[in-house]
Amino acid sequence: MLEQDLLAAKDTSAKRHASLEAIIRARQRRRMTDMVAIQKQFGLESSFAPLLGKLEKEEQGSEDEMAQEQGKEPPNVKHDQECTIVRNDYLQHHVNTGARPQNFIREPELADRYTEHPKLANLARLKRIAVTEYATPPMYLHANLREAPLGTLLNGMRFDVILVDPPLKEYTVTSSPDPVRPFWTWEEIANLRIEDVAATPSFIFVWVGNQEGLDRGRELLHKWGFRRCEDICWIKTNRKSEGTRLITPPSVLQQTKEHCLMGIKGTVRRATDGHFIHCNVDTDVIIAEELTDLSTKKPEELYHLIEGFCMGRRRLELFGNDDNIRPGWVTVGLGVSTSNWDIERYSAFFRPQQREPRQGPDAHVNSGPLVVTTTEIEILRPKSPPAVARKPQRRPPGM
Repeated sequence: MLEQDLLAAKDTSAKRHASLEAIIRARQRRRMTDMVAIQKQFGLESSFAPLLGKLEKEEQGSEDEMAQEQGKEPPNVKHDQECTIVRNDYLQHHVNTGARPQNFIREPELADRYTEHPKLANLARLKRIAVTEYATPPMYLHANLREAPLGTLLNGMRFDVILVDPPLKEYTVTSSPDPVRPFWTWEEIANLRIEDVAATPSFIFVWVGNQEGLDRGRELLHKWGFRRCEDICWIKTNRKSEGTRLITPPSVLQQTKEHCLMGIKGTVRRATDGHFIHCNVDTDVIIAEELTDLSTKKPEELYHLIEGFCMGRRRLELFGNDDNIRPGWVTVGLGVSTSNWDIERYSAFFRPQQREPRQGPDAHVNSGPLVVTTTEIEILRPKSPPAVARKPQRRPPGM
C-alpha cells in the first residue's frame, strides 16, 4: 500500500512538472514569436528565429516521446543540437543603417500606452476631457523678448505654468538656421524677468538642449526663484529619416536626446495640494520622432504632461511660433505672426461664474484659475498616502 502511494505521488509530481514546463515553453514561444514579427516589420534579420525553430523542434521531440510511449510511430524529425546564442543586435543595426535602437521601443505613443491598463486609459481620457473643457481660447502675442520686459508685455499678468523654449546656440549647428529667431546666449536668457510673470506657487519647464544646458539651466532656475525638481528627457527616434547625424563638438557620441528642466516656485505637496497638482501616470521620459526638416519643434506630449499634472489654467509659452498656438495657452515670441492678446479679456476667463454649456469654438467654462476635477478622476488617479500624525512622546518621570 505504501509503495502504491509513493508511486502515485511521484506520478502526480511528474505531471505537475511537465505541465509547468509546458506553460513556460508556451510563454517563451509567444514572446519570441512577437519579437520575430517586430523585427520582420522593420526589415531586420531576426536573431530569435533560430531559437524559435529550435524550441519548436524540442516541442516536437516531446510529442514524439509521448507518441512512442503510447505505441505510435513518431514522425521523422531531425533535431538541431547546436547552441543558439541570443544577442541584442539593435546597436549593430544602428551602426549598419543609422536606425536608432529606441525606434523599436513598443507602444511609445500616447494613444497606445494604456491599451493593457483600462483604468489608466479611462483616467487619461477623463483628464483630457476636463483639460479641454476648461481650456481658455488660445491667445498669442508677436513680440521681441529682447526689447521689453515680460511684465510690461503681459500687463502684469502672472501664470501658473511657464514653458520656455529658447533658440539656443547649439541649435544653429544641429538644426536649420532660423532667421526669424536668432539664437540667444545663456546670459540673455537669464536676463528674462521670469519672476515678474510667475505666480506663487507655479511651475516652469525650460528646454536646455543636450550640451552645457544641464548646468546653465539650473543656474537659470535659481536666478528666477525656482528650484529644480525634475529632468524630463526627450529620446529622439528617427524612423522616418534613418541615418547618422553629424557629431558636433564638444560631443563625442551621437546626440539622440534632449533635456527639459522642470522647476517649482513656492511650496506644493502632493498629499495636501491636490487642487493644484495631480500625481499622474506620466514619466520623465518622452519617446518621440525627431523631425526630418531639422527644425527645433519639440514633442507635443510635453503639453499633455503639463496640462495633466498642473491644475492651474494660466499657462504661458515663451519663444513660441504659430504652430505652438494652443487652447489654454498664451504664446509669445517673434515666430508668432500676429497678436490677439487682451489682458481684460484674458482676466475675465478666470472670474468664477455659474457653469454653462459650451457654445461655439471659443466657448469655455469659467472655474476660477483652476481646472475642476471630478469624483471619478479622484477615485482613479494615484495619490500620496496620508500623513500619519505622530504621537507625542511621553517624558520619563523627573524630566
